Amino acid sequence: MINDDDKQFVLDQQSKRFAVLKFIWQETRIHPKDSLSYSTAKDIAIKTGIDGDDLFGILQYLKSEGLIELLQYMGGIPLSQITHQGKVEMENAITRPSEGTEHFAEQVIMNFYAQVGVVQTGENTATVLHNNN
Repeated sequence: MINDDDKQFVLDQQSKRFAVLKFIWQETRIHPKDSLSYSTAKDIAIKTGIDGDDLFGILQYLKSEGLIELLQYMGGIPLSQITHQGKVEMENAITRPSEGTEHFAEQVIMNFYAQVGVVQTGENTATVLHNNN
C-alpha cells in the first residue's frame, strides 16, 4: 500500500528537481553560445527559491541522471548546463504535459505547463489557462 505522505514527498522532490531543470534549460535556451549558458547555484536559488543542501542535492541528482553537467567555478561554486538528455526530457515534458517522463510524474509537469480547465455558464464559455512561466 502506498503511503500518501511518501507519495507527496516524492512529488515535492520531483517538483523541485523539475523547477531547477526548467530554469537551467531556459538559461541555456536564452544564451546558447556564451558563458551565460551556464547557470550558477546562486542564480538557480534566487529564481527557484531552493537553496543550500537541498539545491546541491538536486544538482547532484540531475547530474547523476545525465540531465545536466556540473563544472566547478572559482570558490567551488558549481556551474550547471543542460545536457542533450536534459533537453529531450524538457521537450517531452513541454510537448506532452499530461504524460509523465522518465524522471517526472505527470502531476509535476502539469503543475508547470497544463491547462487548468474550462468554466461554462449558460451560453457563454470562458477558458482559464494556467502557465507558471
